[in-house]
This record gives sequence, structure tokens and C-alpha cells, in this order.
Amino acid sequence: MSFCLRLSKLSIFLCGNEIASSTPIVHALLGISQWLTSPTALGFNSLIPATIAVCAQGVNGDMRGYPGSTGVTVAHSGLSIYYLPIPMLPTTNATLPTFFTAHKMLRDIIISQRVDIVHSHGALSSLGHEALMHARWIDGVRTVFTDHSLFGFKDVVGILTNKLLRFVLCDVDAVICVSMSGRDNTMLRGQLDQNIMHVIPNAIISDHFVPRLHSTSKHTITIVTISRLFYRKGVDLLIAAAPIICARYAHVHFIVGGDGPLMAELERMVERHGLQDRVEILGNVPPSCVSEVMRRGDIYLNTSLTESFGIVLLEAASTGLYVVSTKVGGIPEVLPPHMVEYADDVSDVSVVDAIERALSTLKWQAVHEGNARKKDNHLTQSNPTEYIPES
Repeated sequence: MSFCLRLSKLSIFLCGNEIASSTPIVHALLGISQWLTSPTALGFNSLIPATIAVCAQGVNGDMRGYPGSTGVTVAHSGLSIYYLPIPMLPTTNATLPTFFTAHKMLRDIIISQRVDIVHSHGALSSLGHEALMHARWIDGVRTVFTDHSLFGFKDVVGILTNKLLRFVLCDVDAVICVSMSGRDNTMLRGQLDQNIMHVIPNAIISDHFVPRLHSTSKHTITIVTISRLFYRKGVDLLIAAAPIICARYAHVHFIVGGDGPLMAELERMVERHGLQDRVEILGNVPPSCVSEVMRRGDIYLNTSLTESFGIVLLEAASTGLYVVSTKVGGIPEVLPPHMVEYADDVSDVSVVDAIERALSTLKWQAVHEGNARKKDNHLTQSNPTEYIPES
């Protein structure tokens, strides 16, 4: 996924495999484009908004509500969306990594719109890499790459991805990572010069994630998890830990949002342990409903096996949830220690222990808040002139 920025007319060129899906990267890029097309963005008060997005046509022809779309559509904000007639793999929102499928179309758009900067997001976006590779041969175009993920060095996926990354980023002008851990990982994988590396942590609009006004049932603790149900998200740890916690604590309930290949395993766990009334499975949760789901909980559980930043932890903390998480990648850089309980290692036993520590913390906080409310009631019912504060 990539976008191009033209400062003279403010052109954003969004180009990627995932533009048709509802992913955090897509929503971040669309948010950036909306902000940059505002008249006061970057101090250019006389800016003429002209935003461009490029995406591949899905195999089923369904691209963000435009069945069988090819060509250009224009949104009210000035966002022009180019739908390229490029087929995508049936199981994923990805184009084949041929590097020349969209060459002519990408080149024509970049030249005709006089783009100055091509910005690609995602180490696995073949269309984004293709835009970077061909943009370097166009005079006056600079290239920027943003990496949102961590990859290993020993597994097959990591080895192939790292070789591809090294090839694409051999002469990129700048690289942006979302955490210090991500910076070190990307620099090693791509064998990049540290002088072109930059760290810009993820952020959220906190007004979209506000705590609930009134507490839920005093007798129930709800643990929320919203994640794609993939192996690297640690769904196996969730499947192993949830029955143990439910067996030990009758007042604990789980809410699981998200979809993916491990959904069947999660449903089998619920049925096997008879937890239909203790574990609520929501399936896919639209981004606009994430905060609403989080406000139903008391604890947010993150079991990721690898994570460059973990913006969902910010969303959970902003919503008022106490966070329990594995301590991997850039996660320790997200929240201060008093807002999160880390698992000692990546195992179901450690996750269970971390949840139990979080439950103890919430119990202590409830007692502390109850004592504070009793003291406030005493103040309002007593004569202020006769009240002597405790030393």
C-alpha cells in the first residue's frame, strides 16, 4: 500500500492490496488523506485539494461497495479513487508479486498527476512495493516506506520477505517505523542505513475512545479481546487461557471480537467446555463499533506473538480498560507500567497469571474507590465546620 504526495496541488496517491478491506493501515491512510486535503494542512492555506487513491480490483469485483468497479470515482472530500483492473488472490486481499502488472498504470498516474513523493505502507504489499520500484526511475519523485510489522529471520516467510524488502528498499529515501523495536528490526532485515530511519509512534483520536459513564455490574468482570483470529495474534493462548480463568473465577466473562482462520478453534473451545454463557463471540467488528465493544469490558487482553506497536492497546487504555498483554516487540513502548500487566513469557500459563494479577488489581481499585465514595458521602452529610480531615 502506498500513497503519493504532491505539495503544489496536494495529491495523495494511495496504492495497495488492502485498500478494499477494513484494516488499520487503510483507515490510517484514509485519515491522513482527509487531513492533508484540508486547507490549513502543512500551513498551505491556499492549497487546492486533489487526493488520489489506487487499488486493485477484487476477484469478485467488489471494491468498497463499488461492484465491478474500474476507472475513477471522486468523493466529496476531493478523494479520487482509481480502481485498477488487476485481479487479486481469492483468499486474501493481495495481488501477485509480479512487479510489472501495474507498471504502466502506476507510471501514468504518477506522471500525469506530477507526484513528488511515493509513500508505501506494509512489507507484504506487492502493489506498494511495485509503486516504489517504478517511482525511483521517474525524475523528481522521492520514495518513503513505512513498516508496521515485525518479521523473523529464520522462518520461510521471514527469509523471503526480508530478501524482497532488501531489493525494494535498496535506494529508498526514507523509512518510517512505528516503534524503536520496529526500527531495529526493519533496519536489520533491509540492511538499511540508520540515517534514513525514523520512528513515528502510532496514535489515536482519543475522543473516539472514551470510558463509559457508568460502571457495569459490580459482580461481573468482563475481559475483551478484539483481534484478527490469526496464529501470530496469539489466539491459541486465548483459547488455552479462557477455560482456565472461567473455571477459577465464576464472575469473569469474555467478549471476543474479530474473524479469521482460527474462529472454528475458538468456537470448538467454547462448545467443549460449555462456556456459551461465559464467552461471547462477536465475529467481525466494524471499526466504528470497536469503542462500543470496549466500553462493555473491564480488562483488555492482548495475546500477540509479535507486534511492532499495538495501537489497540492505546484504544483500550483510552476507553478505560486495564490492559493485560504479552511483552513482545514494541508493546512495552506503548503504555506506562501502571496501566498494563505483562505476561512473563509467551505461554498460556503466563497469560493466566497475568490475568489473575489484573483481577487482583481491579479488586483493590474497587475497594479503594468504594472507600473514597464513603468518605465523600460523609463530607456531604456532615457539617463542614465540624469536619476535621485525616492527617
